Amino acid sequence: MNVKSIYGVVVLYNLALSMYLFLFPLYLDHLVFAPMLIGILVSVPAVFEILFRLPLGAYIDRIGEHNAAKISTSTFLLSIIFFFARPLLPFFIIIQVFSGISRTLFWPSTQAYVASMNYRTLGYRMGMFNLLTGVAGIAGPLAGGYSKDLIGPQRSFYVLLIGSILLALFTFRLPRLDKGETAGKSLGFLETMLVVVREKSLYFAGIATFCGATSWALVSSFYPIYMQNQLGFSSTLVGLLVGLRALSSAPGGFLGGIYLEKISFKWMFLGSILMGAAGFFLIPMTNHFGLQVIFISLIGFSSGALQTVSLVFVGEVSPKNQMGTAMAFTGMFWSFSLALIPPILGALDRFHAAVQFGGLGVLFLLLGVVGVNLLTRYQSVKRDAQQN
Repeated sequence: MNVKSIYGVVVLYNLALSMYLFLFPLYLDHLVFAPMLIGILVSVPAVFEILFRLPLGAYIDRIGEHNAAKISTSTFLLSIIFFFARPLLPFFIIIQVFSGISRTLFWPSTQAYVASMNYRTLGYRMGMFNLLTGVAGIAGPLAGGYSKDLIGPQRSFYVLLIGSILLALFTFRLPRLDKGETAGKSLGFLETMLVVVREKSLYFAGIATFCGATSWALVSSFYPIYMQNQLGFSSTLVGLLVGLRALSSAPGGFLGGIYLEKISFKWMFLGSILMGAAGFFLIPMTNHFGLQVIFISLIGFSSGALQTVSLVFVGEVSPKNQMGTAMAFTGMFWSFSLALIPPILGALDRFHAAVQFGGLGVLFLLLGVVGVNLLTRYQSVKRDAQQN
């Protein structure tokens, strides 16, 4: 069954990816790389996604979502294989480029795959997509933290290699969408991109995506280092906190999809923004582990809800023959977040942590205002137009 296959691929991919995102900055820190250099290396895949996500999104619409997913998991496997070369800067750049190719293809293709299926409601499908992504996300950091404490950061990539091989094999069993579930691809390559970029309402979804990605940018860069070096938590406890961000995003994403059938995009978006900003403001105020659990959970819940807001909005606005491109376009804002946040946090490393985390909270509030303005001016979802 298509729905079981695609959800299985999503679970395996996010399991491997979240473990990778947890181990990568800690491994660089183990090699005594400078904080700014760590931030730059972490942002390399996001820069790749910014440059190539839109054209690759149009390419997904041409070759099919299932084929794009196969290419994605194959390149992810290649990135892990390169970890067994010498620990030199050029190899880490190559690793991150392959990782960027993988992410650039995977998320738009699987999101478009799920959005194009005929199974229950769109809100339910996208909510379940984020639910499973969040649940898988907690196992990766936990496995990464436990493995790092047990066998060290370098040998932990053997574990990740096994998982990546299984992921690639499972993805190659992903079936093509039935003809009745997808529309013909009538637009040209460039025409598809232009139509999507000119759809102003998609920029609201882009803002929601950017904010949802901020927590990912944080936990895949300086959050683990701050929790370990400044607050003195063990790698296992840090892995638990990082995993809780993913786990708390699961109910946020699922409930966001369910309740978007009952309330407006505006109020779901605003509530999620306020919740995430509160979490960022509170993190540097205490070193109590229990309170840090609450704060990262607030951020994670907010992230999941914002991702679902974006996915459901795109699913309602975009036709199926442009779905991959539209998902890729809004996904570029995810890339912007991952590209901008780590270097900025690295540059602010000389200041107190309150400056870093408080700045993220202020950014959330400002983007919330911009997002509501875009939604009010350019909203084109039919059900909302009918309500007005």
